[in-house]
Amino acid sequence: MYRQIRQRKFPFRNTPKGAVVPAAERLDGADLRIGIPDVEVASVVAAFGLDTREASERAIHLLGNLSGAPARLMAAGATARLERAPRRSEVVVQLRPVRRAQLGPEWSDFHSDSGHRLRITEEWAGTQRILVATLTASLDAGDPAPVPAQAPVSAQAPVAAGPGRGLLSPRQRNFLADCAGIAVLEDRLTLLGPIRERAWTLRRDDLSFRVRRWTARWPGNTPGLDLADLEVQTSAADAPFLFPALRSLARQHQVDTEAEADPIAIRAMTWASADQC
Repeated sequence: MYRQIRQRKFPFRNTPKGAVVPAAERLDGADLRIGIPDVEVASVVAAFGLDTREASERAIHLLGNLSGAPARLMAAGATARLERAPRRSEVVVQLRPVRRAQLGPEWSDFHSDSGHRLRITEEWAGTQRILVATLTASLDAGDPAPVPAQAPVSAQAPVAAGPGRGLLSPRQRNFLADCAGIAVLEDRLTLLGPIRERAWTLRRDDLSFRVRRWTARWPGNTPGLDLADLEVQTSAADAPFLFPALRSLARQHQVDTEAEADPIAIRAMTWASADQC
């Protein structure tokens, strides 16, 4: 199926290999995503036989109350999370959507240093094309702040709130201030988790893709979290060919590809914030 789609003609600019791309036009890749509606998660898990497949696992903690102004934070599209795997811990700060004018020359020119990497991508989801900037900091590269929850996470571990002070690096705080006008209030930072992430890399009809699933439960009788996405990370040049293949695959498994659900990180934060209230 992918080979057939690859032969179609799509209008896009293909930068020659080795060419210098101006920082103002920088695009590090494309993230293709099909958000699985909540009511379809169980059927998708069954259709792909995920319960019988080995998955990579991480423990996710959402960083909440970054600025003390949740409405402004939501309007800026800013999220942050701690991701812990057995041998790697990272803090991810993301602006979605972001405009190129917000990034400015300093951030458009920055790619990585010893402890950080910045990725500027275009997210394809439904009919939307959204520019996203993600600044990731490795806790292993410096002096890591004490954090809870190693992966794997027990399915019975409830979500709880804890202090998040010291997790964001100075560069990440500057990123939020420069690009979103958010002044991080360290004393108010909270960690919400753990959320259990399982990811499976699969291949169907010459298309390699990933299924990512987040599950968690809140203490008491509150309905638990169970979210999933189908994802492909690729080049900007290949996105117009691979996205129709991903949508076709999803439709074959009775997924509503027109739903345009938010990424699971945003849906998880909405769930956790509502249950904190």
